[in-house]
Amino acid sequence: GRYSCAQALMSRGLPFLETFTLGQVCRFVQLAISKKKVLGYLNGAVVPYGRSQSMVKERCAVWQQPCTDTNAEASGLPLATWDIAKACLREILEGPGSVPLSNV
Repeated sequence: GRYSCAQALMSRGLPFLETFTLGQVCRFVQLAISKKKVLGYLNGAVVPYGRSQSMVKERCAVWQQPCTDTNAEASGLPLATWDIAKACLREILEGPGSVPLSNV
């Protein structure tokens, strides 16, 4: 993740990072991921944004296409339509007991 990336950057002894702490470099990595889109994540690793899952999702959104996840495809799970999603949500909510919001 970002901590490992910051450690790798620090271990290179780059002159422009000499005056910064590991925590500060970790923050730079976070900003490069969340704000500047220089870096992103792919399978839990920090990668250049052009190779990241975030870029793939953004491109799918621009083209209004479903963003299929290779893990979902490998599991054999079908993509749900809105009608199927509504029906499943209704079934969950009408069932006995409570359902934590994070599970919906």
